[in-house]
Amino acid sequence: RFWQLFSSSADEESVYNRFLCGNLHTLSKDGIYHELKGFYDKWYSANIMKLVVYSNKALDELEQLVISKFSRIENKNVEIPAFEDPPSFTQKDLCKLFRVKTVKSLNEVNVAFILKNYKHDESKSIDYIKHVLGHKGKNSLLSYLKAYQLATDIC
Repeated sequence: RFWQLFSSSADEESVYNRFLCGNLHTLSKDGIYHELKGFYDKWYSANIMKLVVYSNKALDELEQLVISKFSRIENKNVEIPAFEDPPSFTQKDLCKLFRVKTVKSLNEVNVAFILKNYKHDESKSIDYIKHVLGHKGKNSLLSYLKAYQLATDIC
């Protein structure tokens, strides 16, 4: 629910505003399946994928499992195009507070930092934000929030 709300608050010209996820109903519209299949046929290629595996299995066993499941993905030697999409959020889209009524009992805070193309960020903004927010030591944001029973962890 939150991410649907968040994406709908993005700039109307942004791809991020137009589509987040689908289901059998959205896929049943005329032409959608064939468009999606065409996208899959063109772009589903091992050379542009990353895989993270987290398990309590032994490393040798996990390696065999990953090879058996993922080695069948074809390498089509796809080149990733440069995307020059308009910014997802403009100044008018920022500084908003969303209060979402959850289905389950849940207390959660999501903070979004809207950065320009961080892949070319010489100032290392992402690294700085990750360090400040992710640090779990003395005098950290987490230790402050824990002292007031406002947080148990940051992830």
